[in-house]
Amino acid sequence: MGHARADDLKLAFEKGTEALPKKNMLQISMDGPNVNWSFYKKVEQSLADEYGLNLLNLGSCGLHIVNGAFQKGLSSTGWRIDGFLRAIYQLLHDCPARREEYLKVTETQDGLLPLSFCPTRWVENTPVLERALQILPNLATYVSAVGGKRTPNPDTKSFDEVCQSLKNPLLEAQINFALSVSKSVTPFLTKYQTDKPMVPFLAADLHKMLKNLMCRFIKPEVMQEAKSVKKLLDVDIKLPTNYIDCSSVDLGYVTNRILKELRAKQKVGASTIMDFRRSCRDGLVAMVDKLQQKSPLKYILVKNMGFLDPVNMANEETDQLKGMLRRTLAYLVDQGRINEQDCDEIIQQYAHFLDDVVQKNHSAFADFNSLSDRVDTLLYTCMSKEKELQKLWKMCRQLLLLSHGQGTVERGFSVNRKIEVENLVEDTYRAQRMIVDHLRIVGGIENVAVDKELLLSVSCARQRYIASLEEKKKKEETQAKNQKRKALFEEIEELQSKKKRLESDMKALVESADKYALKAESTGQVTLIAKSNSLRHGAKEKKVELEKLEKQLSEKQLHFKSK
Repeated sequence: MGHARADDLKLAFEKGTEALPKKNMLQISMDGPNVNWSFYKKVEQSLADEYGLNLLNLGSCGLHIVNGAFQKGLSSTGWRIDGFLRAIYQLLHDCPARREEYLKVTETQDGLLPLSFCPTRWVENTPVLERALQILPNLATYVSAVGGKRTPNPDTKSFDEVCQSLKNPLLEAQINFALSVSKSVTPFLTKYQTDKPMVPFLAADLHKMLKNLMCRFIKPEVMQEAKSVKKLLDVDIKLPTNYIDCSSVDLGYVTNRILKELRAKQKVGASTIMDFRRSCRDGLVAMVDKLQQKSPLKYILVKNMGFLDPVNMANEETDQLKGMLRRTLAYLVDQGRINEQDCDEIIQQYAHFLDDVVQKNHSAFADFNSLSDRVDTLLYTCMSKEKELQKLWKMCRQLLLLSHGQGTVERGFSVNRKIEVENLVEDTYRAQRMIVDHLRIVGGIENVAVDKELLLSVSCARQRYIASLEEKKKKEETQAKNQKRKALFEEIEELQSKKKRLESDMKALVESADKYALKAESTGQVTLIAKSNSLRHGAKEKKVELEKLEKQLSEKQLHFKSK
């Protein structure tokens, strides 16, 4: 899978879904590598050719994009905070003696140690940064104790990294700025770690987060003009005239306080602080730039599915919601997902739903909480059983099935990491995951039904294991045999190719020799005879070499047929 191409993914996908009706496929949810997009286009083309349908596109996983934008923003500052966070963890991880020395020297009563930093774990950035700030004084004490030879020198790369970082007077300010930005994205990353349908709320939450980040460094007059999602995405984030002055960039309350203290104590100069502010702005620019380029907000469905947000239904103007619905319907018609003739009726049913059903259940819609409530449950209760709303419900049911991200899949990777052992193979992972999923479904190990079928399966486990080993052994033998045949076949092909080259060279030499002989006969030049004989001699050598090659080729072909 590490080097899988789009065609490989498509082949595996078709094999895994061959029992499912392809025409019912609505969406392929994924993260953003180019190979995935290539795979997506191939599957969509296949679906269009066979059924005249297109997939509903919400872009790649918003969780990946937001986390990736945060990481890009940090790296654009040039501070290497991630290197420091990894170093402090590695310094004290899996080394009990060093941890004991650290706790003893720092007189740490609470036993706080660094947390593991991993750029791909979405909701762990904030706790890691907070812990680093908590133990920063202790780390300085430990490094000082090592320098004073009161405790052994670890003499490791991670310790050198920590020492170098602690010499930076702006380290605490840098971590606090990163923490401030992290807190802007963590609520989104945390909220969308769910299996509930969340697409109706995705645009509003992304818009709010993006706007808050842009307000930190974009001029107020530019932000006032960017009232809609489209205008916000159209703001030229790389145009310097749109930026506020570096001295006014919002770095966060704590970061500003630290900078004032450093300046007052004359630990850093005004130019250093200005460079720091400029780096912060560069980080925010890089982060917002990636969000603008790859955000799900660019896609029609994401921008317009707010008409299914219960709070919007209770509070927004009907015309605005109908506008979202019309744009959604136009997209669904283009994708071949609904009949164009049904659109007017769906709009009428939606208007009736707002005027009648929503008003009767106003508190349920107005007080809806996307964190604790489910929009599909609410709409199913209020819409699915109404005969006059069936076409509207049929459309809504499709939209509520759409995935907002890869939270479920990524949590599965985390489970794999916890059970990971060096000798586990793919089948074992799969078996353990099946057990975990079954325990979740039945509500715990106490609720597992130990029936006759389960007992019989357990009693046959040994035989199945032995059969599996035999099958694996046969498979390995077959693979080894196939590899040998493949190598032999390639060798035969190479010999055949060499044979053709020799025959071609020999023919060319003979033809050239004949030409020189004819020319010598007509002109009487003796030197041409010498050239002709020399070429014939070279042709004879080629012939001898060709005879040896033919003999070798014949032996290889017989050997290949015998295998």
